[in-house]
Amino acid sequence: MFDLLRPVKWCYRAIRHAVCKPRRLREIRQKFQTDFLGADAFYEKECAEFITRQEYETEKQTFLWEKRRQELFAELCRKFQSDFLGADVFYQKECTEFITRQEYEKGKEFYRAKHRLELLPILRQKIPTDFLGVDAFYEKECAEFITRQEYETEKEDYRAKHRVELLPILRRKFQTDFRDANAFYKEKCAEFITREEYEIEKMVGLYCTVVFKFKRSKDNVTMKRTLVPENESDIVAGKIHCLTPLGQALIGHKVGDVVEAHLPGGLVELEILKIE
Repeated sequence: MFDLLRPVKWCYRAIRHAVCKPRRLREIRQKFQTDFLGADAFYEKECAEFITRQEYETEKQTFLWEKRRQELFAELCRKFQSDFLGADVFYQKECTEFITRQEYEKGKEFYRAKHRLELLPILRQKIPTDFLGVDAFYEKECAEFITRQEYETEKEDYRAKHRVELLPILRRKFQTDFRDANAFYKEKCAEFITREEYEIEKMVGLYCTVVFKFKRSKDNVTMKRTLVPENESDIVAGKIHCLTPLGQALIGHKVGDVVEAHLPGGLVELEILKIE
């Protein structure tokens, strides 16, 4: 009789083992999460019948490895956020056993993109407010996240935009007070408008000195005149009122221009050689 029941018992135990083992494994994994120190006692009391000691230790090591891995991931994220350049050293020293190089590089690229998005608006704000000091800020804070090409593009875009804004102001200053235009260029424009461009843009205006020659003169004699307000004119010193026929003919023109002037001797052509 007992021999007949033995296969039934064996079958019952096998079924019970197959049903209970997955459930016990889930309970052990939960126990590791909620009460790691009490997991050994729980295993001995509830699970030893269904799970071997080797399987239990494997689950335990897997949990500890995964827990350490998660801790290191969190620490790496903090490193990427606060000490991006130091993250490589930390990874090599602490993380290679738990985090693959591919996973590390993926996390690094994510934070590089995040830092880039945060720094670009600051850099764009820094360029107009402290153009001369922005290079140092880029090297110190941004070089790891924003390429040199991107940085130079941002600078060139601002330089081009600022140049367009400054050129009309500079042209007006040439005509209204040449001395002020020179000071304005040195103070506000030198970083955006080259000296060559400045020389090209120079035009005759109040308080400038013009060197010119009579276009059809055979002796090729040059003359120098400074344009001033009426109360400062002095023919002997070469200072002429800007509203005289000669002054009006010259004002607004550039080096190389040929202008017509209605002088007492008649209509003459003048070529502007130099403006200073």
